[in-house]
Amino acid sequence: MKKVLMLMALILLSLPSFGSSSFDTMGDDLFPWPWGTECPFPWSDISGLYKVQSKEGGQFSRHYLVFDVSDSSREDLKFLTIRQYDRNGVLYAGGRGYSQKDQRVVRGVLSPENGDPDYAVIVRSYVKDTGAVCRGENLVTAATFCPLRGKKCMEDSNYVLEKMKTY
Repeated sequence: MKKVLMLMALILLSLPSFGSSSFDTMGDDLFPWPWGTECPFPWSDISGLYKVQSKEGGQFSRHYLVFDVSDSSREDLKFLTIRQYDRNGVLYAGGRGYSQKDQRVVRGVLSPENGDPDYAVIVRSYVKDTGAVCRGENLVTAATFCPLRGKKCMEDSNYVLEKMKTY
């Protein structure tokens, strides 16, 4: 029940008619990202196992994410079930993300298995090279992890996701 309430609160806070969210967003962009403009979210190809990577290391570097597209009865809202595993393959956190129609990002809340505070995850795709088309091998999937309360999300919380297996 707590997870459902957190997800609903995140949805309500991100709607334009409600107060601003804690993500300091500007359009769909959370931060300037090295590749530029986001591509439409790749719903048809997102399900699978991903390795979380960062040149700077970071708290979640070498973790794994599993994405499963969840069925939705609404045409204007899509859901993504997200499971995060640590470097040893042990379940670290789980939750759900959502995206409103025509948005290019999925925003979600993950709840750690050890009872630590929940945190936000934002997933999006970019093209690798300027001028490339938003398709298949041209895409880079990225994730940003942010605290829900207190500290602001930092630029070093951005990670590239390498797809290891398709489901």
